[in-house]
Amino acid sequence: MEDPTRQDLERLAPWHFDVELGNGLRTTDGNPAASERVPVVDPNELFQVMRRVFPEGLGGRSLLDVGCNGGAYCLLAHQMGAGHTYGFDSRQHWIDQAEFLVRHFGIDGARFETKSLHEVVFDRDYDVCIFKGILYHLPDPVHALQEVCSRTREMIVVDSETDGERGDLCFRLNPEGTVSLMTGMHGLAWWPSGPDLIAEVLVRLGFPAIREVFWRPNNAGNRARPGRCRVVAARDEATFRHFDRRPAGERSPAGRKAGEGARAPGKAGRGWLGLRR
Repeated sequence: MEDPTRQDLERLAPWHFDVELGNGLRTTDGNPAASERVPVVDPNELFQVMRRVFPEGLGGRSLLDVGCNGGAYCLLAHQMGAGHTYGFDSRQHWIDQAEFLVRHFGIDGARFETKSLHEVVFDRDYDVCIFKGILYHLPDPVHALQEVCSRTREMIVVDSETDGERGDLCFRLNPEGTVSLMTGMHGLAWWPSGPDLIAEVLVRLGFPAIREVFWRPNNAGNRARPGRCRVVAARDEATFRHFDRRPAGERSPAGRKAGEGARAPGKAGRGWLGLRR
């Protein structure tokens, strides 16, 4: 196990993932020295879903992290008992962070590469896939989901910015630069309208069991502040047998099933894969 120093953290900054390293240090301690500012997230927040679905741990399951950033989700998966993880990202900056964290925590079975999705040559399938913060950076988001779903055996988590209203089924042009660490690499990308669209695509790709964890719509089409949603999909409803159990005192389910309070996937909606400007 490597002991990090503040100089290491500053050299690798900026950090998107806030990870506790021990000895009073966190990855984000290096951020004040960085020339670029990036949003900071706690990777444990997303893993609340993983722990809810797999309360007894991952039990040797494999995990694929698409657009892995600093690799924190792979590390958390190993803490939950994953047998193998693979993360890739288009930017070497993030892969350097991921490899640093692997060395620091002494993780075996985690592999990272600097690649885009269309460059990856998969040599195996994975039990679980995390597809967070990537859908709205891609020039062909449906093809990308098709590719990773074909390599996912059990469950996929899709977390994305959105631009639309409940019931919309369309992608909207998301013009973005390519220079910032948090942008895509193509300059051409699309926002999904919301969780209904993502659920529709996932159902058609062989994941009929859908749970909408949350959706925060954007304000009246304000493209400067897109919405955000998280959808979890599985090939078998039995995957959610633990997730659907309400903790004592909880008044509402943590995840809306497809069709609860909205149009269910496969039924008529506004513009299946229609493109809006």
